[in-house]
Amino acid sequence: MGCEISDGIKSLAGQRRDPPLYFWRDATGHEVDVLIDTGGRVVPVEVKSGQTVAADALAGLLRWTSIPGNPNRGGILVHGGTDTFDFKGVRVLPWFLR
Repeated sequence: MGCEISDGIKSLAGQRRDPPLYFWRDATGHEVDVLIDTGGRVVPVEVKSGQTVAADALAGLLRWTSIPGNPNRGGILVHGGTDTFDFKGVRVLPWFLR
């Protein structure tokens, strides 16, 4: 998923275009901080400052990907800790990459 995002952004940069960025919130308060339109798919990204990741931190990402008719799956959660792992189809990454 990470390569797909970077490839999409590089392609747009080569065309001197900024990647389209969006924000999403539903009527019940679920939200996703950033939606990145790579041209091939829309990637949801959630950002949390905490060093640990609680299961409820994924609520917005999981709600967005479960919308009927939404072909996009997965997502990225960036956090203030050092752990990298996958959970329920979401890639969890530290704010820095080693």
